Amino acid sequence: MMTRDMWYWLIDDHGNPAFSSVGMFFVTITPEANIGHFTKKVWEENQRIIDGVAAQLKVFTSKDDAPMRFSAPVGDRGASEDSPLFVVVPKNSNIHQNLLSL
Repeated sequence: MMTRDMWYWLIDDHGNPAFSSVGMFFVTITPEANIGHFTKKVWEENQRIIDGVAAQLKVFTSKDDAPMRFSAPVGDRGASEDSPLFVVVPKNSNIHQNLLSL
């Protein structure tokens, strides 16, 4: 089964980086994946710093767009560092507090 990387930024609800010490990164998905699959992968990879559950994450193609539906196909979105998806994390996520508990 072929897979590919999907690049993303974790942002807050104001469009700013959610965590000062976490930059752009990627998850590996299958071409048949939808945004729900992508969201679940992002949450699994970051659950030590993101509070809540995967269903609370909102995914955008740009900071000015409406959130994507979980059932939307991934297509070629997030294919490179030049075109990442933006993932809004729950407001109560706090990297400093969560990293201290590791």
